[in-house]
Amino acid sequence: MVKVQKSGISSGPLPGQFKRIIPVSCFLVICCLVFQSLYVHAEILTIDDVHAVFMQKDYVKTLEVAKQLSDKTQNFYERTEAYYYAGLSELWQGKYAEARAWIQKALKGPASPSLMEMAELSMIDTYYMEGDYQKTLRHSQNFLETHPKSDYLGSAYLKIARSHLKLGHWKEGREILQKILQRYPSSLERFHAEQLLAENQFFSVQVGSFQDRGAAERLVGQLQQNGEYAYIVETTSQEAKKFFRVRVGQIQQFEEAQKLESKLAKLGYPTKIYP
Repeated sequence: MVKVQKSGISSGPLPGQFKRIIPVSCFLVICCLVFQSLYVHAEILTIDDVHAVFMQKDYVKTLEVAKQLSDKTQNFYERTEAYYYAGLSELWQGKYAEARAWIQKALKGPASPSLMEMAELSMIDTYYMEGDYQKTLRHSQNFLETHPKSDYLGSAYLKIARSHLKLGHWKEGREILQKILQRYPSSLERFHAEQLLAENQFFSVQVGSFQDRGAAERLVGQLQQNGEYAYIVETTSQEAKKFFRVRVGQIQQFEEAQKLESKLAKLGYPTKIYP
């Protein structure tokens, strides 16, 4: 009988083993490519990406990418602008305290004079949208005093006018609106000033805005059946589109308008106090 000597050299994987090795290898390669792609994407995130998401009005996503950029960027100016966009995203989500915290960070960082002024105006917006009109007035007046040559003076004046109107200071508010028409005839603020000057000197609560008059009239009928003093106000947008706005009440005191707004909101109407 011939004895076969066993070799110490492996003859390699058996045929069935290739089926296990090849898929595992492919999986590892794919994972590496995915992680590399994610890493590269994170590395090339710029303030333009944040701006693009913000312009899509996706404020949750804006906050997310602004945070990512502020954590990763080595550019101090870019970080400041990321803080600014984070503040704007919180502002438009109605989170005013959080918005102020981000904007305050932006105001402490290095930035262009233009961005600093926009950040200050956004800080003022947090007070206005929160309903603190006295604080809005103080900060807006301070903006005018500290930035007498700003390109955004019209915006500051409009915030002052709106705040006066909300406080029932009709004369002061209308004087500021007239000033906007005279000093900034080609500005975006001029359009808003004209709209506000066309308003009557009382508060009302808007519960709908339609391009179809019939829809507006149906809503007015529904509100009147429920005992509300409802009516239609016709306005024209900057794009020359006519809107039929449904409003309720003609109220002298802002506090009473707030009570009416709260009542109508509880009934499910989208509400906003005018002017």
